Amino acid sequence: MGLKSILKENKTIAKIAIVSVVAGLVAVLWVYRFQIIWQLYSLKLPVLKRVQNAEKLEDLHPVWKVQFFKFVKELENLGYTVIITSGFRSFEKQEQLYNSGSTTAKAGRSYHNYGLATDINVITPEGTHLKMNTAAQTWQPVVEIAEKYGLRWGGVFSNFYDPIHFDFKNKYDIDDLLAMKESGNIINDKYIKLW
Repeated sequence: MGLKSILKENKTIAKIAIVSVVAGLVAVLWVYRFQIIWQLYSLKLPVLKRVQNAEKLEDLHPVWKVQFFKFVKELENLGYTVIITSGFRSFEKQEQLYNSGSTTAKAGRSYHNYGLATDINVITPEGTHLKMNTAAQTWQPVVEIAEKYGLRWGGVFSNFYDPIHFDFKNKYDIDDLLAMKESGNIINDKYIKLW
């Protein structure tokens, strides 16, 4: 075997190896695309320092989590403290709350069921505690900030005054979310594919 023959054979082997590696990388990226997207979304999250019960934010949908964290970060920068009272809820938990009369939304009919809603209490810089029985006008400075990030406030619900509730209804309709879940358009057994 001559030198030219060995070099030609090695070039062919090298090309095959490169194509194989690239194809393998594409396959891995395709399989793990949603986990990669999760990680990219997590890079966008601001660090929150004055949030109580922050563990309730862990299971929020990544798309919602980014917007919600930006909202809370602005509140923090203005001297507010945010207390998380509820985040993601399973369909089973939602049904329990509905049966107990704690909510008017059945399982699948709440943005909490998709990780796209959060309930909060807020302590203002002046020390006023905003909670469920707080008048709507007292919530207004918080609501104005929420609206900048595309959040909908539960104080405007027609069937139930829920001032502690903020969700992503401005972007996604509950009927569409339920249909997506029922069709199996979910990731990690929990999140709707929103991209």
